Amino acid sequence: MKVSLSPPALIFQNRPEGAKGGARMCVVLLPQGYPPKMLQHELHHVKQWWVVTLCAAVLLFALATVAPLVSYYVLALSAGVYAALYRFSAEFRHRAEAAAYAVTYTGEPNELAEYAETLASSLSSTGRTVKECRGAVASRIDTGRLF
Repeated sequence: MKVSLSPPALIFQNRPEGAKGGARMCVVLLPQGYPPKMLQHELHHVKQWWVVTLCAAVLLFALATVAPLVSYYVLALSAGVYAALYRFSAEFRHRAEAAAYAVTYTGEPNELAEYAETLASSLSSTGRTVKECRGAVASRIDTGRLF
C-alpha cells in the first residue's frame, strides 16, 4: 500500500495481473505492472471525487442549517454524489474520463487516438464517437481543467 498526499488517496497494487485499474472514492486499486502514467489517470479521478464530495457536503450542510427538518446525517450522502453522477450521467462520465486521459497525455505517437478509442468504446459507455472523444481529450490537454 502507498499513500498519495496530492490528492489524498490510498493506493493498492494487489489486483490480479490483466485486471483494470480503478478509483473508488479516495482508494486506487491497480494490478501489478500497471503503466505508471495510468496511476495519474486514477489519481485524477480521486481529485475529481474530492472536489465533488466537498462541494456536495457544503451544499448539504447549508440545506441542513436552513431547513430544520433535514438532519446533519445527510452530509454522509455527499460521499456518493460523484459515484452517482459517474454511473448515471454519460455527459459527466465523458467529461471526467476525457480530463483524466488528458492528464496522462505524454505526446507519444498514436496516444491521443488510443485514448479516444478507449473513451468511445462500450467500456466507457459515453455514447460518443471516436472523433468527439479525440476532440474532448485534446481540448483538455495542458488546460488543467478538472472536468
